[in-house]
Amino acid sequence: MISDSDKHTFEGVLVYQLDRFARNRYDSAINKSKLKKNGVRVISAKENFADDPSGILV
Repeated sequence: MISDSDKHTFEGVLVYQLDRFARNRYDSAINKSKLKKNGVRVISAKENFADDPSGILV
């Protein structure tokens, strides 16, 4: 998914909860950063976070 994101074939990744996206916070932050750089959003079905700095901290 991460390597496919630079092909720009999708705009978002839908996860049930953000803790299901990666096994630890470090991997989650790194992968979210790579996706964001490629224009892909990570969207949680259960949680609602803003795209502003406060949502990034969460």
